[in-house]
Amino acid sequence: MKIGILSYHWVANFGANLQVLSTVNYITKLGYEAIVINWIPIDLEQIYINRTPEVQIKEHQRFAKQFFITTKVCRTEFDIAEAIRENSIDFVIIGSDTVFTYKPFLDRIKLCRKGLKYFKPAIDSDFPNPFWGNFIDLVPNIPVAVMSASAQNTKYKLILSGNRKKMFEKALCKFCYITVRDIWTKKMINYLTQNKINPKLTPDPVFAFNLNSPVYLTKEQILNKFNLPEKYILISSGSKIINEKWVKDIENIFQKKEYTLVELPKTQGLHESSLSHKIRLPLSPIDWYYLIKYAGGYIGELMHPIIVCLHNAVPFFSIDSYGFKNGSKGNQESSKIYQILSKFVLLSNYYSLINKDPFPSPEIVYSLINNFDQQKCISKSNSIYEEYSNMMEELFQCCMANRK
Repeated sequence: MKIGILSYHWVANFGANLQVLSTVNYITKLGYEAIVINWIPIDLEQIYINRTPEVQIKEHQRFAKQFFITTKVCRTEFDIAEAIRENSIDFVIIGSDTVFTYKPFLDRIKLCRKGLKYFKPAIDSDFPNPFWGNFIDLVPNIPVAVMSASAQNTKYKLILSGNRKKMFEKALCKFCYITVRDIWTKKMINYLTQNKINPKLTPDPVFAFNLNSPVYLTKEQILNKFNLPEKYILISSGSKIINEKWVKDIENIFQKKEYTLVELPKTQGLHESSLSHKIRLPLSPIDWYYLIKYAGGYIGELMHPIIVCLHNAVPFFSIDSYGFKNGSKGNQESSKIYQILSKFVLLSNYYSLINKDPFPSPEIVYSLINNFDQQKCISKSNSIYEEYSNMMEELFQCCMANRK
């Protein structure tokens, strides 16, 4: 049996790539063939080209070539339908990741110096698009499921038109199975369908990476490859809230405990701090994963590094840039990191940039990492994996039942 995967497999984003690899490995372990549908929209491709160093773009391309069986490049929904037929794909899984992101019309208009200006979003933030299943009617016998979708920062209540909501509802009803990654997306789907569809909350596939995948790299290999000491802490943040003095102070604290503070780059490059130890681009998603897995701790932004930490019980301090302002405070429902850490009861290791509270001192962050309860984290991570396993079992049963 051949199973198609439609997600962000190609983008210059470490977490997005790894969630696809986790799904590919899950399917392969079952004895089926995973085929990644190679949808690369031109406008989104150009965005990543513009903001990512060329050497890093090539690294993600190498990763995809090494780990995925892909279809030909698809630019439109018609290309996707043709690729499904050509590869004899039996059913399609969309997700995980931000596949339900949408930019409502009112959120595209911004006040600039010269007045109001309209900003056209890339196709993956518009509707319809392949993530919303606009190819389904072209392959009517193929079941399509959505797995742990997210609508990251979508201001869905700005979708005011009843007709527009019906278009979303019609699209959602064509999927044979839907789960979402966060409460915000769940509420969006409730809103768009008038509660006709009430999807389950399910984990990101990176929460199952170790159990789905072989061990690609040992700690010794990582230490040798990047010339790292046995005990190291990663830091990755471009936020202005962390100044050079703060970084230097926490570096000194860790040095006293025989830990080396190392800067981990984002795909756009390093923040260029004064740290003497830095990981530089190009960096493969596999190396990125194992650098975090084998670290003594992580301080930084973004969601997938925190998921890798939770999955491997790596102590961390999360700096959260997600969410909306709600008066003087951030809307926590729209922050996926906040929701995940609430579930793990680890909000003590969390800071929201949106709330603009005083940033904790280096001593406090060190203490939180040093006193991290790894056993509690392992126990919760195991229960998250059970949720993931149940989701995948339900998804496969549903797709099998809907094959024609």
